[in-house]
Amino acid sequence: MSSLNKSKKNEKGFTLIELLVVAAIIGILLALAIPNLLKARLSANEANAKKMMQVLRDAEGEYFEQDLNDDGTRNYTDAIGTVAANGPDVLRDPSGTAQAEDELVDSSFSTADLNNGAGGGDGTGVGNGCGAPRSGYCLVHDNTNVNALNGVRLGGGGASVGFDDFGWNAGVVSYNKTGRRNFAVYGDGSIRCQIQGTGPLGTGTPDASGTIGDFAEVDRTTPGCQ
Repeated sequence: MSSLNKSKKNEKGFTLIELLVVAAIIGILLALAIPNLLKARLSANEANAKKMMQVLRDAEGEYFEQDLNDDGTRNYTDAIGTVAANGPDVLRDPSGTAQAEDELVDSSFSTADLNNGAGGGDGTGVGNGCGAPRSGYCLVHDNTNVNALNGVRLGGGGASVGFDDFGWNAGVVSYNKTGRRNFAVYGDGSIRCQIQGTGPLGTGTPDASGTIGDFAEVDRTTPGCQ
C-alpha cells in the first residue's frame, strides 16, 4: 500500500503555466489560420461566380447559333427559367422539350436567379427568387443595358422576338462573407468584375450591409477581370 501511494506522489501532471502556454500557442495558430481560410473561401466563391458567367456566356452562344427555340431567328434570351414550366425560350428548356439532355444550364442557376420568384421575370431583379444562392451569389439579367429586338421581351405580351444581345450579372449576397466582387458578362464575351460598392453607381466604399449587391455596379464600362 505504501508503494502505491509513493508511485502516485511521483506522477506529474501539467502545470497551470504549461496549460496556458499551450492555449496561447493554439490561439496564435487559429489567429493565423482563420483569416487565410476565409480568404480562400472568398476566392473560391468568386472563382465560381466567374465560372457562372462563362457558363451563361456559352449557353447564350449555343442558344443563339443553333436557334434552339426554333423561331427562325437567331437571338438570345433573358431567362434561365425551369424545365417545362417556362420552356421554350429559356436556358433550362430552350426548345420546350422538358428533357434534361436539352438543358443549357443546371438547376442551381434557376434557384440562384432573382427573377425566378413571384413578381420577377421582367429583368429588373424585383422578383423574390434566389432562394438558394450559388456559392454566395445571385444572378439577374441586365435588361437595363440590353434591349430586346423591337423593344419586345420574350413572354412580354407580344411576339417572342428575343434579344440581339445578352447581359448576365452575378451579385454577392453578403460583402466580405461570401465574396467581394460582382461580375457581369455581355455579348462581346468579356467577363467584367468590380468590388462591391466601388462601381459607377456605388457609394465609393464597399457595402457591408449584408444585402444582395447592386447589380448595376457592373456594366459594359467595367474593366474585364484579370
